[in-house]
Amino acid sequence: MFAASCARKVQYLDGGYKRFTASELCQLIAKRPKNSKSLQDLHIGQRLVLTSGRWSSDRFVAIVVDLRQSDDTVKLRYVDGGFRRLSVAELEMLMLEDADSEGWEKWRVGQYIYLAGSGKWWAGRSYGATIVDIRELDSTVKVQFSTGGFKRLPMEDFKQLVTEQPSVPLVAKPHATNLFHLLAFPRAPVT
Repeated sequence: MFAASCARKVQYLDGGYKRFTASELCQLIAKRPKNSKSLQDLHIGQRLVLTSGRWSSDRFVAIVVDLRQSDDTVKLRYVDGGFRRLSVAELEMLMLEDADSEGWEKWRVGQYIYLAGSGKWWAGRSYGATIVDIRELDSTVKVQFSTGGFKRLPMEDFKQLVTEQPSVPLVAKPHATNLFHLLAFPRAPVT
């Protein structure tokens, strides 16, 4: 088959092996493009959406927990609790190109947002809500509305419903309608 001195055994990310001659291997090895990832592009705590080596339809959320300069590797913690250390080149191959860039970083627990109403009765209105939980395991967000009710939404639906401001502008009410003002100054003229 191949001579042992000139053959190189290569392991693929999916676990398979193949032997190449030195000249074939030199032709196959590609230089990293200038726009490829490096350790400087990553930071600890960054959330990444990865695919598995075998099935491109599988998607996994992982958080960067360690960056090692000595061997150019990244340690990831998956949301199920598992850990894995990958080289930056391997990580780049597993990262999804179409991963949502705004992802989870745009929202945080305790943040006040406005959600657009949906359905027959609530369409065209916005409702104030506070984010109370972001669950990465099933990609859902739990909000508490200003009225006190709670709702858990899939992240895709949540992103579509978030609006920048309320649909009805807030109008300041005159002082006469303030309960404190009415009790403290019962004979004040109403303007």
